[in-house]
Amino acid sequence: MSSYRRIVLWAGYASLVVIVVTSLLPARQMPSTGIPDWGEHFIAYAGTAFLFALALQRRIGRLAALVAALCLLAGAMEIFQLLSPGRDTSLSDFVVSSAGAAFGAALAMLVARVVRPPC
Repeated sequence: MSSYRRIVLWAGYASLVVIVVTSLLPARQMPSTGIPDWGEHFIAYAGTAFLFALALQRRIGRLAALVAALCLLAGAMEIFQLLSPGRDTSLSDFVVSSAGAAFGAALAMLVARVVRPPC
C-alpha cells in the first residue's frame, strides 16, 4: 500500500472516530459549528466516504459496501443518541447522513477519474 493511500485511509478512520464521538456526546457538550444540523451530518459523512473511497481506488463493490456501512453507522448513531442526555433521534438526520455518504463516494470516483492520485 502506498503512503498516499495509507494517509487517506487513516484520515478516514479519524473521521469515523469524530463522527462516533460527536454523535454520542451529551447535548450540553456538543461543539457548535454554526452550520445547520443537516449540513453537519452531510459534510461529516460525505467527507468520510470521500476519504475511504479514494483509498479503495474505484472498486465498485467495495464502494457500495462502504456506502452501506456508513448508512448503517448513521442509523446506529441515531439510535444510540437515545442513550445520550439531551439528545434526540431524527429520521431526517439519518437520510441526510446517508445521502452524504453516497455523495462523498460518488465525488471520490469522479475525482479519481479526473485526477490520478499518486497510488
